Amino acid sequence: QPPSKQSLGNVFYFILTNKNPYEYPKKIPSKKVHKSIVSGKIPTLPKKVSKSNDPAIRSLIEAMNMCYTYHPKDRPSATEIAAFLYEALVKVKQTKAA
Repeated sequence: QPPSKQSLGNVFYFILTNKNPYEYPKKIPSKKVHKSIVSGKIPTLPKKVSKSNDPAIRSLIEAMNMCYTYHPKDRPSATEIAAFLYEALVKVKQTKAA
């Protein structure tokens, strides 16, 4: 069975913060993490990440949020997320080449 897109969102979170989700600003106990996930609460990003103007970081944040969309039927597929990231990469490369 493929990993859930929520898990993919957790991977993006780790890449952005070097922390596991629900450990910032302080570690949350496992029971509260489960409750947070079920209620649709997404992990908090540090301000230096969430306020970044770097287009690569902005794209990863958007991809992460796509993965954390509350209702599974509204969540984009892994293929759609990959396509979004590919398009973002092309834009970042074009911006840096200019």
